[in-house]
Amino acid sequence: MKKASLFTSGIIPYLLSAIAVFFISSKGLSSFAQKANDEFRLTILSSTLTPQKGIILHIMGTNKEYKSDENGVITFNYKTIQETPQHASLYFPDEQDKAAYTFRLTDSINNKTLYLDSPNEIAAYKQNAVTQRIEGIVQTQEGEPLPGAIIAIQGTNRKTISDEIGLFSIDADFNHPIVIRAEGMKNRSMNIFPFLHHPEEAYPVYMTPKDTTQIYATAEQIPRFPGGMKSFLDYQKKYLSYPAEAKAAGIEGVVVVRFIVEKDGSITNPAIIRGLETSMDSAALSMIKSMPPWIPAIDHGDTVRYKYSVPIQFKLKEAGTSQKTSGRIIQNVPTSKP
Repeated sequence: MKKASLFTSGIIPYLLSAIAVFFISSKGLSSFAQKANDEFRLTILSSTLTPQKGIILHIMGTNKEYKSDENGVITFNYKTIQETPQHASLYFPDEQDKAAYTFRLTDSINNKTLYLDSPNEIAAYKQNAVTQRIEGIVQTQEGEPLPGAIIAIQGTNRKTISDEIGLFSIDADFNHPIVIRAEGMKNRSMNIFPFLHHPEEAYPVYMTPKDTTQIYATAEQIPRFPGGMKSFLDYQKKYLSYPAEAKAAGIEGVVVVRFIVEKDGSITNPAIIRGLETSMDSAALSMIKSMPPWIPAIDHGDTVRYKYSVPIQFKLKEAGTSQKTSGRIIQNVPTSKP
């Protein structure tokens, strides 16, 4: 019987076919790998549309750096990994220790124009009171529009109101905060930079609901006793009782009481934060509890809960005077000797 050759048996053709498939596949994989490297083109301009030359782009976690050309353009190829967020930072040539802007490196950032101003440019804008027209859209955290929100440039008379879909535009500057207020939402204070970084579209301003239980320690207008501090002193003279035992023992001093002035002006949670003597502490607390409602605190136009502290002085009358002994508040109130 005649033996079949390797060619006639089909083994060699099979091997040749496999090798061809391998080379074709390798070429295909190589081509795929090249296509996986995204080509990026970024244009860096100042707020006044001047090209920012020599801006350094550094891809974090790598040693890869690129510079913008005379037109402020940076072009490079880089393989992005969607599952692992990769970030890049931009640096001005004379401030390479501080990133001017950081962003995620994704397809969406490709062929983009970014707007950055150097510290020297910002200083000049501030000195010359330069204004920039900005656009924003006021929304809830869920993306629902907030019409009727008040947008004001603090310290100026410039203000506007968001329209039915939350849109607004206003002339902002580099010296004053942009304050956004919407009913039922916490106030937001922002600077101009987020708006300048994204001038092609209205910048989304997300508002969060107010915490009605929040207790303030500072506010634009602190709580006030009806009639002012003089009336508060008069009230103490009338209603603060000096315990007989403490008076007989010659005990003097100050009791500090903290309480909360609620939104309706009522007084809650009075507590001694610096005591003197048990009966005197109790007398100070009783006087605080008996007070009429105060004028509540106001912050950015809203009535708020406020934590307030007062020192209450127990002082025996001086010899040779018939003035009635009373306690006095000594916080921010000028007093004269009796």
